[in-house]
Amino acid sequence: MDLVTESFAAGQRVLERRSSAARKLHGQFLTPPTVARYMADQLGALPDKFTILDPALGSGTLLCAVIERLINENTRADVQVEGYEIDPVLYETAFSILERARIGAAKRGVNLDVRLHCGDYILEEAAHRQPSLFTLMDESPQRYSYIIANPPYFKLNSDDPRAKINRSLVGTHTNIYTLFMALAVKSLASQGRSVFIVPRSFCSGAYFARFREELSDQVAIERLHLFDSRGENFDEVLQENVIITFERRANSVLTTVPSGISISASQNSADIAYAETRAVPSPLVLYRRDRVMFYRLPTDPNDELILRAFDSWEGSLHQYGMEVSTERVVAFRAEDHLRVFPSETTVPLLWMQHAKAGGIEHPLHDLRKSQWIEPIPDAASLLVPVANYVLLRRY
Repeated sequence: MDLVTESFAAGQRVLERRSSAARKLHGQFLTPPTVARYMADQLGALPDKFTILDPALGSGTLLCAVIERLINENTRADVQVEGYEIDPVLYETAFSILERARIGAAKRGVNLDVRLHCGDYILEEAAHRQPSLFTLMDESPQRYSYIIANPPYFKLNSDDPRAKINRSLVGTHTNIYTLFMALAVKSLASQGRSVFIVPRSFCSGAYFARFREELSDQVAIERLHLFDSRGENFDEVLQENVIITFERRANSVLTTVPSGISISASQNSADIAYAETRAVPSPLVLYRRDRVMFYRLPTDPNDELILRAFDSWEGSLHQYGMEVSTERVVAFRAEDHLRVFPSETTVPLLWMQHAKAGGIEHPLHDLRKSQWIEPIPDAASLLVPVANYVLLRRY
């Protein structure tokens, strides 16, 4: 078994001994070997001397993919490999596998200086960058040629020490993966390159608006690869994932935005090697409206046609007489009004499952939920008038 596959399997054995709730709490979802190799390829041409960081090491799969690539390409290189892992058991797993990788690589002319840390990258990196009376003026934090990462995904509470110490980076609302990305930008050398696999959620949404703006100021986004399937790349992760490749600008003021960004997509990690890449004009991807920037991912020509048509609209949904609203009924708060069987007075209650392609199917005989609601006076706020609606199913 190759070290990439072995490191992934060893990490999975560690996590299989833990509950699903514990894994979700710490955002522990390891990178499949096919994705790890794809991400290693996105680093581009590797020089004969460089530094590379994985700030969320896991069991070491991503770094093993980079080392494997160096060996397969017969590259004689001197490489400083650095990694952080907060979980002691995963850290020991990565340490053991990367030590074997170091020994094997040396036989092929690849000299690895492996420096692994069992600790919280966010807290340690942020602490290094805090001003101190005892820090010499000529001291500067480590700068890396490359950063490759699959950071954890979970919402940070405002009182979390990692959120407090980094509030100037990403504001008051954040998911922990954006902290990893923000600190990676700070840690990259000028024109250094980084590859991250993260949820697609940062591409839009108000919480990430400031993050998107500042990320675009600091880096040139080169490539975005979207996974269309939810949950097929990481167990129990019901989010679309995107691999983002970017290079830190040599000068954020003088450097212009690249004319095109490479966009590709695959259903899941199994067919990632067959994904077709298209060059999309940057303004179509890095789109600004009402002083807010969004990252859009048109994965085929039809997507581009739709975006161009949408961009040509001069008004807004409100100006066109339309409003957007989430659902009104929160089931556990409205239990007294919900009914399993219809009556002369009940009205339909629509769940996500009722929304089919191009229409609504109600009732569903195999749905074990209350599908009707009683319009008694104190439930009036839960109802909507009879009118024309467009229903969007999010999942």
